[in-house]
Amino acid sequence: MEIYGDLYALLNFLADGLLLLLAGKLQSRPLKKRRILLSAGVGGLYAFLSLFLPSYKPLLLFLSFAVSLLMVRIAYPYEGFRNYLLSCLFFYISAILLSGGLQLFLAAVGQVLSPLWASILLLFFLSAAFMFSLLFAEVLKRRQLHKKADLHFTYKGKSYSCSAFADSGNLLCDTETGLPVILLSDCFFAETPEDTDRFVLVKTVTSSRFLPLFTPASLFVNGKEKRALLAKADSVKDFGGCPALLPTELLL
Repeated sequence: MEIYGDLYALLNFLADGLLLLLAGKLQSRPLKKRRILLSAGVGGLYAFLSLFLPSYKPLLLFLSFAVSLLMVRIAYPYEGFRNYLLSCLFFYISAILLSGGLQLFLAAVGQVLSPLWASILLLFFLSAAFMFSLLFAEVLKRRQLHKKADLHFTYKGKSYSCSAFADSGNLLCDTETGLPVILLSDCFFAETPEDTDRFVLVKTVTSSRFLPLFTPASLFVNGKEKRALLAKADSVKDFGGCPALLPTELLL
């Protein structure tokens, strides 16, 4: 059967994108479109290059497994080895579900359409599903805007609890780890930073400054354990009536 390399790569790109979106939603991971697109692009590129590799099944199986691990690592922020393995598991579960659906689709249309037209029709449906998934993820993200959440964390053996204002405008993250940063009012959090060379740049309309980062021993948002860093906002009493300001991705 004749295989069109560009069509094959595009089909795999769309299918991989759907898998990553589905796996991310199944485990309530924060989804970033750039990471999903980059990861799906890696999958599509590998699919294209695999057409030129020797048809040695053990080699192809090993390479496919290695690429899938890389795709998961790219798609989601790293939150420890355990969460990484869990993401891989959900990715493979999603692959099994999607594979079953595609086989049923091809079995249905393969009786009346040529392989080329069946692939084109499949490309159309995958494109529509991929765009719908991105749109749905964006809608869910926007529904989380400007909501309040319960924040609990431990630092230096002390436990802190407060309400936190979730704002999509808080895009602060640590450049070293990629973890999101929660801003705390100095009226609520009076700890002084330990010797550290880790800071986060905070820009406002009128000024820019560096704030030292704190690493909590544990942190929970609405009862769910999260990984994030803390920064104390000097001279700020509250954020929307709350002593903490967190990124909306921590609500997902």
